[in-house]
Amino acid sequence: EIIIPNDNFSKCDDAFDGDAANGKATFDLNEVGNSLFNNQNIDGLTFEYYKNQFDALSNSSSLGQFFNNTIPNQETIFVKVTNANGCFKIKEIFLNVIAVPTKMTVTLTQCDTILNPDGITLFNLSQADQLFLNGDTNLSVSYFENIQQEQNNIQLNTSYANQFNNQPIIAKITNLTTKCSTNSQLILKVNLLTAQNILPLEECDLQNQENGLVTFDLSATQVNATPTQNVKFYPTIDGALLEQNEIITNFTNYPNVIPYADSVFVRIEDNNSCSGISELKLMVNKLPDINPTSSSDIYICTNLPTRFETIDAGIISGSPFSFAYQWYLDGNPISSNSESINVNAAGIYTVDVRNAKNCVKTRTIEVKASSDATFKEILIIDGTLDANTVTVNLINSIGNYEYSIDNKDGPFQQSNFFDNVNPGIHTVYVNDTNGCGLVERTIAVIGFPAFFTPNGDGYNDFWLIKGVDKVFNSNSKVFIYDRFGKLVKEIAARDSKGWDGNYQGTPLPSDDYWYMVYLEDGRILKGHFALKR
Repeated sequence: EIIIPNDNFSKCDDAFDGDAANGKATFDLNEVGNSLFNNQNIDGLTFEYYKNQFDALSNSSSLGQFFNNTIPNQETIFVKVTNANGCFKIKEIFLNVIAVPTKMTVTLTQCDTILNPDGITLFNLSQADQLFLNGDTNLSVSYFENIQQEQNNIQLNTSYANQFNNQPIIAKITNLTTKCSTNSQLILKVNLLTAQNILPLEECDLQNQENGLVTFDLSATQVNATPTQNVKFYPTIDGALLEQNEIITNFTNYPNVIPYADSVFVRIEDNNSCSGISELKLMVNKLPDINPTSSSDIYICTNLPTRFETIDAGIISGSPFSFAYQWYLDGNPISSNSESINVNAAGIYTVDVRNAKNCVKTRTIEVKASSDATFKEILIIDGTLDANTVTVNLINSIGNYEYSIDNKDGPFQQSNFFDNVNPGIHTVYVNDTNGCGLVERTIAVIGFPAFFTPNGDGYNDFWLIKGVDKVFNSNSKVFIYDRFGKLVKEIAARDSKGWDGNYQGTPLPSDDYWYMVYLEDGRILKGHFALKR
């Protein structure tokens, strides 16, 4: 017995009759026979096809290899299968014509490249997908340059440069379930009117950075677009053409990559058709070329209220008259708009320097207070020959000071301590290194000569206490005794001459003599010295 497993054969509608959407197709009945037996081995079987069962039984009017259905979408015929023994089987079969996707012609409009508007540009073919699919997820589309490439399944890349304006290519639409497809047409149209002059966005460089890299608010771009048009931004011209890498996440704070002069590209689109691509220049304007801080300390003298110091905006290049200035003291505006000002108050001065591009750079100048010195006390340890010390202490003094004894022109020392000071009347000088003045004070350092030689040669002819005069310790008294305790001389501190080595007009011999000094400050000093003849 002959068993025919299947009774259905389907094929996609075709255009052999000039219409691929009329439910009529040309069937190759050899293919139908293989399909009825699930492509099993059919050697030894013969197949004949008839319009009806009567013809099949009478073996009359058999159909040829190719059959064109006349009833759209589905038509029945009869197959007669005969084996080698002459036994046969007649079965009604159904020939189904499956509808193919709707054939259509779609135009994808792209903008020309703004660098070379010649009608040749770059298309993102995937932008046409939804024009063909219309949201049907059971359909797919692929693109071919010509019918030969479609037949050889040589698909075009998504990124495709057209060969001429209004170039047609093949868009093959396939039903993913039935595998039926139709070749539609995609017209690649180039809009030659692509460039719109867009004013550049300008930002000022950033102080303390000044490398030409800032962020831009692309929403501030002035674009002429109708309410139905969309405006999108891309970092490159190819990105704008292919609609890839759109600037979205950092739209309002987009960082330029090329310092000072970068660009992005603006795509204006209306219903998926490119209406224009323009270059948007991102300009970073330089700040005024100034020194942001002063290179040296600036001091005003609180003891000299009529003396002023000049501070300036620190212009390095450019005419000072080409900038605008606003000065501040400790954050409070100063009514001055000049390149330099005279000041006599301490504080933090700032000046905003503004150039013609309205870019501002700020210079900060610290003006410090200084003053001449105010003495608190001068501590003197004296009464020795060469180990006397002087310590100068100041009060409420805000300057930077240096010290000297007996020489107002220096040399000066940083320390306020002096040792090995010779006995006598001295002048202590304290100088403010910031230029606020020199102050002085006279001091007396008490000391006693270790010997004297009253021989009339003009050197060491008299013995006299040092550090005592008509001003310092003027009421002090000095008593001189010989080795036996006899008082040989009383000297008033006001006596600037001293003892000549005589007693009641008679020269005393070389020997050690002793002194006792009653100072005006209450101290009593004792010691001895040598008289040498």
